[in-house]
Amino acid sequence: MLSTSALLDLFEVTGSERDRIEAMRRPETVVLEHPRLGRAVVRDQKPMDDRSLRRCLQDGLGPEDWCRLLNGRVFFWLSRELQARDIEPLAAIGRTQPQRPYDVRLPPAPKTPRQIKEPWCIEMKAKLATEDANAHDKRRKHNVEPVFGISKNAMGFI
Repeated sequence: MLSTSALLDLFEVTGSERDRIEAMRRPETVVLEHPRLGRAVVRDQKPMDDRSLRRCLQDGLGPEDWCRLLNGRVFFWLSRELQARDIEPLAAIGRTQPQRPYDVRLPPAPKTPRQIKEPWCIEMKAKLATEDANAHDKRRKHNVEPVFGISKNAMGFI
């Protein structure tokens, strides 16, 4: 699945047609045609309206900015068809791209790597580095203690 913006990139849609699809509310579904790629459908945005958006958006963000922000992401909705295929969508994801000027969040500051200084942590890391301990530990994480496995991974033991 692609976001609307990624789909427009792929189908080489530019200029006013791209702005009409990406930066403005779509009252109807839009069909894209490409000589090599074929046909793609971009769904409508009927539930949204500019007047309501202007009332609730903050910090100078306008309806055009909001539409561009939404169209840069992919959304999944759980449906009976997806459930029948054992697909459980959980997240809205954005396409990989540089920071856009209308994105409302600043990129996070880089984190410094955690330094392990406690003697008991260093000793435990050395014990876990052996093949036997590693094999045993992997079995424990996946079957019995996933919470501890996740914590160990976050703390840098794995």
